[in-house]
Amino acid sequence: MLNVLPFVAGLIAGAAAVSALRGERARSVLQDTGARLRTAYDEAQSGVRTAARSGFDLMRGLTSASAPAVEAEPAAPAKPVKPARKSVAKAASAKAAAAKPKATRAPRKAKPEQAEA
Repeated sequence: MLNVLPFVAGLIAGAAAVSALRGERARSVLQDTGARLRTAYDEAQSGVRTAARSGFDLMRGLTSASAPAVEAEPAAPAKPVKPARKSVAKAASAKAAAAKPKATRAPRKAKPEQAEA
């Protein structure tokens, strides 16, 4: 009986909460709260963006002021990377699997023979 009491109390509390939230007053309060939260989120997001931009501008100014002026040299063309062959990949995975020792099970105990009654 005592195990059922928390369940019943939860059902009653849930029913009361649902009936309270369906009222007009609760809807207006929830809408106002949602509007305030959206406004606060938008303000916080714009503040973070502004701080990030000013930080990036500061870093850009520091790096350009302290770095010596170097003329850009043309970059050497990079060699295209060939994809690894499947056989090489399989061999590597086989080596990794072979390096890991296999777990062994303990031998099973023999069941005692039962005498017929």
